[in-house]
Amino acid sequence: DPPRKVNPALEYCGDTGEIRIGENFTLTCYVMEADVTYFKWKFPIKESEEKHHYGDLIYENTSTVEMETTIAKQNVTISSASLKDTGIYECHAVVKDIASEPDKLQLNIL
Repeated sequence: DPPRKVNPALEYCGDTGEIRIGENFTLTCYVMEADVTYFKWKFPIKESEEKHHYGDLIYENTSTVEMETTIAKQNVTISSASLKDTGIYECHAVVKDIASEPDKLQLNIL
C-alpha cells in the first residue's frame, strides 16, 4: 500500500500572537495519523538548535460517533526568544520514510 497523504498542522501555543524577546514559546505539530514515525522540524536559524527542547511524540486516540482516529503530536519549546527567531517554522510528518508537505507558521519576535 502506498502511504496515505498526511497533512500536519502547526500551532503556536500562546495567549497572544506576540512573542517578546527573552520569552519561551511552544509550537505543537499534530496530524490525524497513527503511523507517524517522527516529525521533522525546520527553524528560521540553525544556530538556535541548543534552545530547542523537543517533547515526546505522543499518540492520542479520539473518537466521535462516526469514527475513531489517532492524533500524533509533538511539542517544541524554544527558550529565550531573540530577534533571530523571527521567521518561518515548518513541520513535516514522516510516515514510512515519506515526509509530508510541511505546515508553515510565521512568527515574529518583538
